[in-house]
Amino acid sequence: MDSTLAATLISAPVALFAAVAAYGAGRLQGRGAVDSVRRASQRDSYALFLDACYEFTAQCGATYPPSGQVVEAEVAALIACSRRVGERASYVTLDGPPGVAQLAHDVSDATERLTLDARLGHAAEPGLALAYDVRLTKFVSQASDHLNTGLLRRGRR
Repeated sequence: MDSTLAATLISAPVALFAAVAAYGAGRLQGRGAVDSVRRASQRDSYALFLDACYEFTAQCGATYPPSGQVVEAEVAALIACSRRVGERASYVTLDGPPGVAQLAHDVSDATERLTLDARLGHAAEPGLALAYDVRLTKFVSQASDHLNTGLLRRGRR
């Protein structure tokens, strides 16, 4: 057998293997870039949602002073903050996994209940405020876990 023919027959499978390996590596790099963009989008959605939640919390403090009675002039601002929380929860639904999205909507539901109480002129109910705080804490924990590890906690909600 001719030495050039033997060299060609030996190098062809090696070149084919190298091409397949390069294709696989390039595909993984491409996926990494897409994952990076998706994570950045999720992080932005979560941050916007938390901004709206913290604004709502501050507005609750103005609407429900330590006396517990509703300050009517502040109710409109509380309604606007609650709407922003709901809007930002929809961003989380678009960007986040179903578990995190559900927690965002749970927080949004709690803001709506607190806002309804304020609209009706009821004194602040500690149970509603606590439910909001617990739901927000769960959201922060799950969103943080998802962003940092890509995994969500299992167990009771």
